[in-house]
Amino acid sequence: MLRILVLGDGRKAGVAEAADRIRRYVRRRARIVAADLGRRRDLSRAKADLALVLGGDGAILSAARRMGDNPVPILGVRFGRLGFLTELREDEIEDALDRFLEGRLPPPRPRMRMECEVRRGGRPARPADRAAALNDVVFERWGPRIVVIHLEVDGRYATTYRGDGLIVSTPVGSTAHSLAAGGPLVDPALEAFVLTPMCPHSLANRPLVLPASSRIALTLESDNERAICVADGQTVIEARRGDVVMIRRARRPALLQGTGRRGFFPVLRERLHWGLPPGFPEPG
Repeated sequence: MLRILVLGDGRKAGVAEAADRIRRYVRRRARIVAADLGRRRDLSRAKADLALVLGGDGAILSAARRMGDNPVPILGVRFGRLGFLTELREDEIEDALDRFLEGRLPPPRPRMRMECEVRRGGRPARPADRAAALNDVVFERWGPRIVVIHLEVDGRYATTYRGDGLIVSTPVGSTAHSLAAGGPLVDPALEAFVLTPMCPHSLANRPLVLPASSRIALTLESDNERAICVADGQTVIEARRGDVVMIRRARRPALLQGTGRRGFFPVLRERLHWGLPPGFPEPG
């Protein structure tokens, strides 16, 4: 019998009702191994064939963070205004479950994750100073003044950023905070880092795309100013002058389950309201 995790954000309207609906729909056809709408359960050892996540992108990021290297495919259902990671609408849940139970869903799509750690005084990072992210790591000021951040790539100095901070995103995260800060849209199937400065004090500081094999080091120089390193908007690590944020590709990707019915560009057109010109058929 196939095993399903039902996860999500129980604060969103309709999520608890949808979770109950799913339990009733799969009864005697699959086993619900856990239902967590409070986003607290450790999923790193959960044994399941699919994680059905109800909510928005934040709920998916939470599930991916708690899973870590656990290779459970994640299928998201959108409850809210916007969401680039959520594959389904609420009225499509039953059809997707039927296809999953009948083995008709396509293989899950691996999506690059990243790991970061804050090192202080040349010492190895403590567990509390480490985090993983599917979307982005934001190194930003925590106070009224700008921060000064030195960038090194693979051990070589690259440039210095002065401003509100720097966003390091995966291709999956290119549609999130990075996009709002002026970063490029990147196909999520690629593996790369996107570095987007936040309100830089120099017109020479532009978004930068680096290979996924890059080892990124960000050193905080700012005097008397603190900064924070935020992974996926959920894990916060404080940084001080001289601290170094090390960022690298995670050992294992996240697995995002799709239905095969929506590609990258249809999702962009829907979420960004691009529309479709006359004469162009809607892709399947």
